Amino acid sequence: LGLEALDNALRDAGLSKGDLSGMISVPSLSDPHFMQGHYFATQAKLLPRRRMIVRTIDTGGAGPISGIAAAVGLLRQRWADAVAVVATDAVSSLPADEFLKRADASVEGGNLPQPAIVHGYDRVAQWHMKQYGLRREQLAMVPVLMSYNAVKHPEAICRRPTSLQEVLESRSIAPVTNLLECARRADGAAVIILSTEKFLL
Repeated sequence: LGLEALDNALRDAGLSKGDLSGMISVPSLSDPHFMQGHYFATQAKLLPRRRMIVRTIDTGGAGPISGIAAAVGLLRQRWADAVAVVATDAVSSLPADEFLKRADASVEGGNLPQPAIVHGYDRVAQWHMKQYGLRREQLAMVPVLMSYNAVKHPEAICRRPTSLQEVLESRSIAPVTNLLECARRADGAAVIILSTEKFLL
């Protein structure tokens, strides 16, 4: 999936693999590899090559946006002229119990109950509620608004918007997080190419 997404992104940008001088990869839960970025860059035939910066950014669900921020840093510092940010996974292909086992194993420390990732996000949500007075309904509006945006895409997983009532009445997974606030398991890949003005001619 990732290799196909990279080829499509390069084609859409009017670039070739030879134009890339940086690649940032988000680790895959379904197909993990030591030094994921280097593994993917080698599979994509971006390595071995001189003047190719490769990074792996592992910040969980924030991986893609963290990768974009890192790419912007590489471009601003003039360490790269074009950077591909790659996120790919196939978690819906994993049996549910294997997915949960791998997801829980990816969270170290914190003594979180299972599912650990959800409980980790839930702790942050509880802190925000206490610190800033955020209400439960305001948190639940996030998946509601995301569902309204998602249904505009022809290949969306969900074909109808989710209501606030549905989110609040869905099964509780953690103290202030319900099932419809959890990420859906899906297979997919996305690549975004960021570049300097060099490629804007």
